[in-house]
Amino acid sequence: MQGVADMIEPYSVKHFQSPTQVREPARKLCEYLLAAGACNETAVMYALDRQENLRSKGYDPLIGMLLLDAGAITKKDLTQALKLQDIDRLANSAIFYSLPKSVIAEIHFKSDRLVYQANETIFRQKEGSDYVYVILLGTVSLSHKPEKGKEVDLAVHRAGEVFGEMSLLTESPRFVTARAMEKTSILAVPRDVFLTLYTQHPEASQAAIRKWFNSMLEGREQSQIYQDHQYRELMTKMETRPCIPLVGSSKRAQKLRSQIDSVCRTGNSILLVGEPGSMKSRVAQHIYSHSNDSLGSYIIFDPDTIPHFVSKGLQHEEGTVYYRELQQIGALFGYDIETYGRSFVPWQGFLKLAHKGTLVIKEGSKLEPKVQRMLLEYIASGMFYPLGAERPAQASTRVIINVTDDLNLENTLYEYLAADQVRLEPLHGRKRDLKEIIGVLLEEIGREKRKPSMKLGPEALNKMMAYNWPGNFRELEEVVARSISLIKGSFISAGDVFIGKVPITGKNAFNLLSVKFIRNFFQSPFYPTVPQIVVAVMFVIVVILGIWGNPSPDSNISLLLVWANWEPLLILSCLLLARIWCSFCPIGFFSNLVRKLKIKRWKISPKYQNVGFYISALGLAIIFWSQAALDMWERPTETAWLLLAMLGSAVLFAVFFEGRAWCRSFCPLGQMVATFARTSIVEVRANYNYCSHECTTFDCFTGRDDVPGCSMSKGPFAMDTNQDCVLCGNCMKACKNEAVRFNLRPPGWELWNTRSADIAMILFVPLLWGTQIFRGLNLTSMPQRLDAYIGSMELTYGLLLLAAVLFAYHVAVAGVAFTGMVDTDAGKGFGSTFFMVMLPLVYANEIAIRLMPLLNHAADFFVILGNQVGYSFPHIAFRLDMQSIHILQIAILIIGLIFSFFVANRLTAALPPEKVAPPFFRYLPLVVIAVVSVLLF
Repeated sequence: MQGVADMIEPYSVKHFQSPTQVREPARKLCEYLLAAGACNETAVMYALDRQENLRSKGYDPLIGMLLLDAGAITKKDLTQALKLQDIDRLANSAIFYSLPKSVIAEIHFKSDRLVYQANETIFRQKEGSDYVYVILLGTVSLSHKPEKGKEVDLAVHRAGEVFGEMSLLTESPRFVTARAMEKTSILAVPRDVFLTLYTQHPEASQAAIRKWFNSMLEGREQSQIYQDHQYRELMTKMETRPCIPLVGSSKRAQKLRSQIDSVCRTGNSILLVGEPGSMKSRVAQHIYSHSNDSLGSYIIFDPDTIPHFVSKGLQHEEGTVYYRELQQIGALFGYDIETYGRSFVPWQGFLKLAHKGTLVIKEGSKLEPKVQRMLLEYIASGMFYPLGAERPAQASTRVIINVTDDLNLENTLYEYLAADQVRLEPLHGRKRDLKEIIGVLLEEIGREKRKPSMKLGPEALNKMMAYNWPGNFRELEEVVARSISLIKGSFISAGDVFIGKVPITGKNAFNLLSVKFIRNFFQSPFYPTVPQIVVAVMFVIVVILGIWGNPSPDSNISLLLVWANWEPLLILSCLLLARIWCSFCPIGFFSNLVRKLKIKRWKISPKYQNVGFYISALGLAIIFWSQAALDMWERPTETAWLLLAMLGSAVLFAVFFEGRAWCRSFCPLGQMVATFARTSIVEVRANYNYCSHECTTFDCFTGRDDVPGCSMSKGPFAMDTNQDCVLCGNCMKACKNEAVRFNLRPPGWELWNTRSADIAMILFVPLLWGTQIFRGLNLTSMPQRLDAYIGSMELTYGLLLLAAVLFAYHVAVAGVAFTGMVDTDAGKGFGSTFFMVMLPLVYANEIAIRLMPLLNHAADFFVILGNQVGYSFPHIAFRLDMQSIHILQIAILIIGLIFSFFVANRLTAALPPEKVAPPFFRYLPLVVIAVVSVLLF
């Protein structure tokens, strides 16, 4: 295949002594044969002379057959040359001209070469669309037979041209009958190849549509009826699913249906007002279908998406004051023959094109003021002036204007349409109808996906009732469709319902999976198994050395491996690779081994997930308390037992519960890493549009063949935070459509793009800062002085930790009050963007604290190893002095403070002004955090 693609290059006429003697297509075929070295010029000239001689006698032999009969070429040479000739025509066609040559060669390989005799029918009107056709040789005529009247000739296509593509692009039956006018060779590109092509190469799809428009407008042999039909089909997208905003038995649903029935009967133009996702376009389609003009055209016009051919006749350059206004006028009202001094083929405009039908204008408030006034004039009088015309035109088109906010409409237009205004309630105001709406969606989408009789469990319904649906009906439809695709049976449980914010991906994000080395790394069958085994072996060694090794800290390297190497590097990895450590974690590795046992397990209900966050927060506090109270930096045995305690907890969860419940909600270290991972420079997200509208299998979540699904039971299509992703790579291996993205992004991107704090952020950010205060106080004489009064060092450390955490939470609450209150799923009136503001500073402080063991104590590794094995290793000096480390700590803390200021500015910009304090008070809690942290170094 690649060999053929490499030969698709233009050949020079230098191969011929007398190129004027060579006729097309013989000339091209001879070029290919000469370029491939299949024959010489003498044989070609002899064959051409013989061809001309036979033509003079009434015969028309093919040049290839003459060369083959003469023995100048082999059958293989001829086949290869004919293939290259076909590919060359394919590459120069209107549809495929912008594609790489290797892709064109693959399309040719998957397509069929067909030959039709004169007057033979290629396809008939109203047939289904199975192929796109490229004419290789010959001529094809297109004709249309209306319901009443004679068949009309519409267009003529010749070699190199494409036909039949619009039926596939618009997903409609054939509008025409195609016949060969002479003996014609055609390349038939199958439907699946064509649609897959434009999924993978969207730029080719846009180029094809522009080319098609231009060729129609520049005088190709087509009649007006053909242009009108193709324009209508291209601009119209009829939705097949029911109009769910009209479903329900509540008073609001009944009132809306009554209002819609009323406007259907009037035939007046309508103003539809509703939030994004309220399905205004589907309501508009319902109005069209139940009106007297339902037999006419139904065209959708988006002011933000003006077809390329509209702006071609405009004299003003893009970016000038009147450019957008002229575009919209030209698109809606059409052109005259001459437009601002440029000769141009007339375009009648969408308003005229929808004559005796309906024109839907998406987000009409985006129309320029002058265009709105012209539209009002048409609605009121039925007359309008095309761009550049001196005489008015007339149309009988019903206009439906969709708007999200009617404040941007011209007052006169709004006042005129106010009587025929329909306001669509957001879904959170229609909770009484939610169960009925879901029932309709389950029935309709279940039929589409061949999964009838779908049922929704009570817990799943409660989960959907508790959600406020900011994306409205559209979001609900996507959630139900995804749930039906995910489950194997007919019962949808709460765990099968994924709802929440749209995954956030910044404009500056770069997909690292486009780098071959990185993609191969994550898709390798050895990832993450090999790193897990290596880390698990190290874990076993540390535990063995801790329990049975030398109890002296100067002669046991397990302490250094845990506290001076592993912990600091674990914290640093959160910035660079998010939660990737959780994929390598030995505790998770041994838990996975236990999960392979074929035993019955319980499934933890999603409503108990938040309980896990409280338990893990308590566990993290206990870990930091035990480090101080039991002096674990000096005791290898206690360190080993702490690791075994966490391993035992994880194994018990693996025995009794399904999935990685421990890792997702209950692991203390996992939640600390998950919190810091939100500042990371990487993220796993999905192509949201593809996953929500094209994908039907969701292999990234369920898995396929021998590739397991998402280990955290979330799936990249619902991933809006690094909290729930451990970079296990399962989704990257399972997704056949490469819709999973591993993005490189600005650090902390999700912090200033999140409008509320979740329960994990509310718990762990202040808690982590509280433990940092506690660890700083432990370096002072305060614990010893308090112990003199209390009499128990363990109790002293417990009270000290409690006081530090309470202080941290009070500072956080002050920050909440100064920054701005918002509503969260954790509870009304509690939770704030300030928890995101705190995180960069708290994370920087954690890194600063870990620098001491990493840059100072880690230098003793070989000395301690030598003491343990009884050998004196040479001293390796790479230790930093205390003063240098202290300066470095302050520098890192300042960087964290700057990042927190930046996040604060970005988040408060999105809050109402009355909820934001002046800058001094807004930044005061951050300054307090920074000062306290510096004083405790």
